[in-house]
Amino acid sequence: MPLMIPSLAALGIYIFMGQWSDFTWPLIILNSENMYTLPVALSVLKGDTRIDYGQIMVGAIFAVLPVLIAFLFSSRYFISGLMGGAVKE
Repeated sequence: MPLMIPSLAALGIYIFMGQWSDFTWPLIILNSENMYTLPVALSVLKGDTRIDYGQIMVGAIFAVLPVLIAFLFSSRYFISGLMGGAVKE
């Protein structure tokens, strides 16, 4: 089990990033605007006639920030999990 910790941590990061940025499923399921996830809310900000790029960029920063923080705290496990299979003995 100790040898699997880096690969499980890398898998956890991939799963978190995939779920955090999921767009299609929340768009189909959610019917109330106050329950929208960040990617769906960012797509709603783009109107038919006017696009407010300032709001979209602030929303994009808030969408990327948790993934970046999770990567920074777990980068040691992420790198060792990816490099674990590349080591020749």
